[in-house]
Amino acid sequence: MLSCSAVNDALVNLSDLLMPTELDELERLLAQDEQLREQMFERLEEHGVDPKLVLVDVGGGCVLLAGSVADVLQRLLIEDLAWSLEGVRHCENELEVVGASAPAAAA
Repeated sequence: MLSCSAVNDALVNLSDLLMPTELDELERLLAQDEQLREQMFERLEEHGVDPKLVLVDVGGGCVLLAGSVADVLQRLLIEDLAWSLEGVRHCENELEVVGASAPAAAA
């Protein structure tokens, strides 16, 4: 499966081959991706998640989430936030849980 950034790069590379009306549509899609990215960062802040800790990559309505989170609930919350945005067609959640949610070893 192509990553979101690969999809975005492919769309940009197609711009040399497109007719003016198709180029307008491509520009609209790229602007929509940037808007989704900005909305995602707003949602993260609204829910108390530091947006600097989460990579949000958007291409063609596909959202890639990466970075580290404190627990499984935060990982799921962030994915739910992405799906709640209008225009998201796919969400790839690569967030790693690094908090103390793993069971402690017996002494």
